[in-house]
Amino acid sequence: QTSTRNHTDMFETSKKIENSHKEGVWALAWRKDTILSGSADSQVKTWNATTMEHKTLEGHQLGVISVGIDRRGKLAASSGLDMHIRISELESGKLVNDISPGPMESWSIALHPDGDRVASGNQAGNINIWNVETGKKEHDLSATSKVYVMSVAISPDGSLLASGSADGAVNVFDIAAGRRIHSLGGHAMSVRGLSFSPDSSSLLTSSDDMHVNLYDVRSTNSAQTNPVVASFSGHSSWVLSVAYSPDGKLFATSSSDKKVKIWDLSTKQCVHTFSDHTDQVWGVAWNDAGTKLASCSEDKSIILFNVQK
Repeated sequence: QTSTRNHTDMFETSKKIENSHKEGVWALAWRKDTILSGSADSQVKTWNATTMEHKTLEGHQLGVISVGIDRRGKLAASSGLDMHIRISELESGKLVNDISPGPMESWSIALHPDGDRVASGNQAGNINIWNVETGKKEHDLSATSKVYVMSVAISPDGSLLASGSADGAVNVFDIAAGRRIHSLGGHAMSVRGLSFSPDSSSLLTSSDDMHVNLYDVRSTNSAQTNPVVASFSGHSSWVLSVAYSPDGKLFATSSSDKKVKIWDLSTKQCVHTFSDHTDQVWGVAWNDAGTKLASCSEDKSIILFNVQK
């Protein structure tokens, strides 16, 4: 019997903001009624998710690679090709801190749900955790391979940090203990997207090998290779981002094939494909209710989709 989730009327394109930035939009986050975007044009913008009116957060000198919002919806974090990590108050735009890790020391970032720390991956295969208030380094975690850390994510409960590397390696760390607890195999190329399940028990990873893998990260055994619980394929090019829905039943992916896909975890099937973008889609982000999804692309647009429950 076919699930009602397979019906196309469950999914629709809601709004497309053309030329949301002057250049490609590389990063996206959504919390409460605010969408945060970062672009190759060096700007970070905050968008009212209802009206799509925006404000600009200035400060980066080069393209913005990664953005994040804390759990309270109070702080915005961004990292740029200028190797600066900027933390700002989301509503006022006031700068809280400008962290400068040094040349090649920052790429993708993850803001801790509590907003007190921010993690960044570097070219040498390390993940640094910085104190947001003081700007000082609190932890220096080492991945298994000494290659570029392309992606980082922190679990919703704030206990785990995951990193994805250019050689396909995925590592999971216990933040409080400051040690690696999992080295996850399964990808053959760069891992650009990471997303923890809402209960922090599972991890989705997306890769240039055109696959998305699902891992169980609940086990806290010593650093051993976890088997892949499931692997998903359907994109015809690099899978650039992945995002669990807030209820943990669906996940979204975006790709260099210009597509955004919605997947059902129970059936392990793709239930809808959006083909609205005209260039590679760098990021996807859900609203807190899991009823809407946003995507950002090299085509300079931000698109909102409705996802019916």
